[in-house]
Amino acid sequence: MEIIECQPKNLEDIEKVKKLALKDADAYDEEDEEPDYSSFECFLVYKIDGDIVGTVGFRQPRGDVVKNLELGENVAEIKNMHILPSHQRNGYATKLISELEEKAREHGYERMVLRTTSVQEYAHRFYESNGYDKLGQIDPSYKSIDYDLVFFGKDL
Repeated sequence: MEIIECQPKNLEDIEKVKKLALKDADAYDEEDEEPDYSSFECFLVYKIDGDIVGTVGFRQPRGDVVKNLELGENVAEIKNMHILPSHQRNGYATKLISELEEKAREHGYERMVLRTTSVQEYAHRFYESNGYDKLGQIDPSYKSIDYDLVFFGKDL
């Protein structure tokens, strides 16, 4: 088991983890665009026996987060926090988020924010148990999805 910082080179494996995790949570959106991985300042993968089982990264906030939150200075946006369904609830997400927060501190960030969906209640509990506060919830009427977007944040 190892957590490594990398430039996302094998996008197929990374997108597979994302797609399986979101489908398992009934939160997969076919219209959701693949993120611009080149915009990430840090991207971590959790590997077990050479296979990627989890991913997470951070970047400068953009999109829904910027439109719906008053952010202030030195804020990073968490993106692509996904664990394969077969590896969930084993502590891997907690290890990933802890490592990501440390990397964000090293980059000079003082706060982390993120967006998830209203149907991913287990994700809400995960973020809250890791010190994140719910910042708000919106109905994204501009998207063709059947759930709200929920925002969380944490001071580092």
